[in-house]
Amino acid sequence: MTESLKRKILLLIGVLGLFIGALFFVVSPTLANISQNKKILSEKQVELKTLSSKVDTLQNITKHPEEFKTINDTVTNYWPDNQDISKYIVQTEGLATAKNSVLENFSVTPQSSTKKKNDNKKVLAYQTFDSVQFSFSVKSHYATVKEIIESMESLARYNTLSSINLILNEDGLINASFIGNIFYGK
Repeated sequence: MTESLKRKILLLIGVLGLFIGALFFVVSPTLANISQNKKILSEKQVELKTLSSKVDTLQNITKHPEEFKTINDTVTNYWPDNQDISKYIVQTEGLATAKNSVLENFSVTPQSSTKKKNDNKKVLAYQTFDSVQFSFSVKSHYATVKEIIESMESLARYNTLSSINLILNEDGLINASFIGNIFYGK
């Protein structure tokens, strides 16, 4: 082999080494950067679609403010800012009266507005929102008690029943006692 051929081979190996080094140190990070930017771009596109949908909703609200006011009033009645439950008590008593029953021992107990923690980390609705606990009892036939429970879902306030106790009397009527919560606040 001649000296000039050896130089050409070394030069070729050097150029090839530079090319591989450039690929490794320049092109590879650039490709990784492009891949990362594509991921960010797709996340931003999803975010843009979400924001666009929210803008469309807001524009629709401004076109139909009376519809928004109706929905807002319904939600506010269902989950009001304050704990005033007099309307709920009247509705519940009216519900029992409509079923030819009488509510007995209706009582309310305001709950602490501090958020409660549960050791087993299962968080229930009445432990994370402000609520007023209520209890009452009614004496009636089973079908009537069932109708009262079902009708409570349609009352103007969001409520949950956490305890229902049913006892059959000698006269064939059921003594039903209920404990539940009525929610309020932001």
